[in-house]
Amino acid sequence: MEQPLFSVAVTTYRQAHLLRRCLKSVFAQDCGPVELLVCDDHSCDFFAGETEAWIRQNAPDWVSRIWVRQNERYSGPAATAQAALEQAHGRYFIRLCGDEVLCRPDSLAGAARQIGETSAALCLLLPQWQQIGQQAIAAHVLTYGPDRIVSVRGVVWNTAALRNAGGFDVSYLYLAEEPALLRAAAQGFVLQGIRTPLTAQPDRAAPSSQPEQVRLDEAAGQQEQIRAMETIGMPFWKTSGSFRERITARLALQAKEAGVDLILGWRAWSLSQKLAWRLRHGPVLWAWAAAHGRYRRSWILWLAATAASGLGMRAQLPICPGWPDNKIWASVFLLSLLGTVVSGVSCGAASLLRKIVKG
Repeated sequence: MEQPLFSVAVTTYRQAHLLRRCLKSVFAQDCGPVELLVCDDHSCDFFAGETEAWIRQNAPDWVSRIWVRQNERYSGPAATAQAALEQAHGRYFIRLCGDEVLCRPDSLAGAARQIGETSAALCLLLPQWQQIGQQAIAAHVLTYGPDRIVSVRGVVWNTAALRNAGGFDVSYLYLAEEPALLRAAAQGFVLQGIRTPLTAQPDRAAPSSQPEQVRLDEAAGQQEQIRAMETIGMPFWKTSGSFRERITARLALQAKEAGVDLILGWRAWSLSQKLAWRLRHGPVLWAWAAAHGRYRRSWILWLAATAASGLGMRAQLPICPGWPDNKIWASVFLLSLLGTVVSGVSCGAASLLRKIVKG
């Protein structure tokens, strides 16, 4: 039997009502032979026999193989994706969630044309990172975390490379692609970026009736991202990176750690809790912002305010003579001068930190 070009894995959890829309976007593709792997993570609304019968009735002829399974218990997206990967025979592997669709009829064919022979994965670069070179993507993923650099949805893998990198780590209950991308980057595989998305989520999830549980799940997912960066990214930089690369990675990791508490609800904290958070994370957040040039604009604004208030003390406005008086101008001038000095020191320290970090 001819090797399929793509193994399309559709992993679902409580998304049976959206599954057919996802599968129809796969059936609309114009590409070579494809195998379809559907794995549900023990949802109460999924019926494997009914789903397989519908697929066989509606799938086009170029779907060369159909595999449908439901986990015996909830295992998380990584374990569900790994179960599909173990069944994959295609040259390339892509995982779709049940609420996703392929954007265009040529999404898979276009991805097959774009992915390089030496590339382990093809992933969408986020807008703020679309100017970085291909050789730097893996290093940036290891430094800042995959979710800061690339979209972790619609990643196209070279199946053999994904297996060689260790596949999906089933110890994670909230993450699938993130640890896999980190491990591939740490092992020297090439991560290739694209600028046009392959997948989309037509309908965003409706507001949950359990917002507290949503926040807890989001915080747990962030903690798993921190664990992945600590166990994969940081050991890599400690053995293979320069001083500035280790510092940058550590700042990125600590900035992510600072955000976990905020997910659980800043508004619900007492004043003492907010002050404690600022004291604990303030230096790291300042260093993170300074390393990315966030303080130069504030210094310019304070300097302009100082100049304007200084001119106000020297000359009265012709349209309102005698107001404001010099005491008011002097107060504004002193406050803006203080702001200029503080922001100037901060800007200078930030410039020095950027030189240390960026070399």
